[in-house]
Amino acid sequence: MNRKTDYDGAWKEALEQYLQPLLEFCFPEVAANINWHKKIEFLDKELQEVTRNSKLGKLRVDNAIEFRKQLVEYEKEKTMP
Repeated sequence: MNRKTDYDGAWKEALEQYLQPLLEFCFPEVAANINWHKKIEFLDKELQEVTRNSKLGKLRVDNAIEFRKQLVEYEKEKTMP
């Protein structure tokens, strides 16, 4: 039986489900700058559409994630030692 196994789909689903704890564990400085109260959007379909319409030849498209950066209060920064 020659059936193609979809490992990629499982990884993408896990990434969508556990993005925040993954980034907090592996990249704590990055995670601290993300506003987790705003909607996180996974743009893999949009990324595939952009690369499909490009003339760059064969590309491997994985995933793109859009998020909002945490705002820093300047007054707090000024008063911190």
